Amino acid sequence: MSANAKYSIVFDLDNTIVDTSIRKQKILKKEFDIDISLEEIKKDYYLLKCFGNKESVTYKRFAEILDSSDGIKKFKADSFSNSITILNKLIADGYKIIILSARPNLLIQETTEELVALGLNLSSVEIHLNDSGIRTSDEGSSHKKMMINTFLQTEKILAVVGDRLSDMSAAKENHLPGILFNAFEEGMAYFTNAAGFFIQNDWIDIYNTLQKIRQGNEQIEELRLKMIDQYASFLGDLDNKIILNVTVGVGIMGVSGAIINQKISFATPLEIFTSLLLLFSFLCALISLLYSLQSVTSRHTSGSKAEQPINVKIYNAINILMPNWFQKYKYVDEKDPVKFYEDLKAQSETEKKNAHITYFQETFGTYNPDALLNLRLFALKASNYSKIYPERISTKLLSISVLLISIWVLVDPLIKLVVESGR
Repeated sequence: MSANAKYSIVFDLDNTIVDTSIRKQKILKKEFDIDISLEEIKKDYYLLKCFGNKESVTYKRFAEILDSSDGIKKFKADSFSNSITILNKLIADGYKIIILSARPNLLIQETTEELVALGLNLSSVEIHLNDSGIRTSDEGSSHKKMMINTFLQTEKILAVVGDRLSDMSAAKENHLPGILFNAFEEGMAYFTNAAGFFIQNDWIDIYNTLQKIRQGNEQIEELRLKMIDQYASFLGDLDNKIILNVTVGVGIMGVSGAIINQKISFATPLEIFTSLLLLFSFLCALISLLYSLQSVTSRHTSGSKAEQPINVKIYNAINILMPNWFQKYKYVDEKDPVKFYEDLKAQSETEKKNAHITYFQETFGTYNPDALLNLRLFALKASNYSKIYPERISTKLLSISVLLISIWVLVDPLIKLVVESGR
């Protein structure tokens, strides 16, 4: 299977694949006796020069002819140079083509026949028209935003290609790269899209841009997988740091505790000072140890409980010591992973085969691979930080404890000399 098979690309139809300005020119000449160049039609989307405004009776009549079965059949339009060739190549490369148009849905048959007549291979093509039948730019943009959002539930969309800024807005709203083709709109020089925005006037350039976007996506996916591995390994690194904290903390508690037990004195203000240094060093080490234990505790690393400590109950301790006698105490609750596995073993082959899909849906609310990878990435990050916070507090307290006992080591001999000389 092609490496591109997982990608879909959304294309606008009119003035992107099909040069609709040719159809408009023919309608204007035949039905309204208006001569106008193709360039003027492309620059004046609503033909205000011809009809004054979109609300005029003549413009509405023109729009009705344009979006009609007769309009498509009688006033044929050519495809843009290389558009059909490139689309067929993308299909051969393994991409899925989604054609999303503001044409009324009643024209689905005429649209399909038009594309076939132009030479498009429909083997991996979906055509989606506008159910509302609304052709205005604002409504068309809302329709495309909604449809692209719907596609994203099941498709991995590489980019959106269209001739209008409304197409680019639909891409931007859904965090997708946009390729603006053969456009004449004001404001396109100021349009931005963090996901990527490209202006092209040739279909060969569109193809090359799509390949660059795909390569960039693959690099991002590779980086995401590396970050997941790094966050997973970092959990182990944190445990090693915490073990060091525990070792140092226990050592300080042992040393300071022994000294306190043998030599603590509150006879003079100076001796009170050194004794308090030891006491506070001991307490900081003790509290640091408590935070270290909180940090090292096992936590969920996925699902809705990610970063939370794994729950156990008293009766689990009985089962752990005597597993053959207290089977009913084996599980924490009905969603316990051990119980899930036990139940799975008794299920049908089909249920076993699809168990991961069921698990993903129940645990994460989705089985979209991209969504699952992102949930995994951020669940691991959250788990890291849930361990990092107590580790950092433990380390700071341990640093204070070390500082206090170091001060004691330096000043205690001097204070003893002062006390002895005073006697």
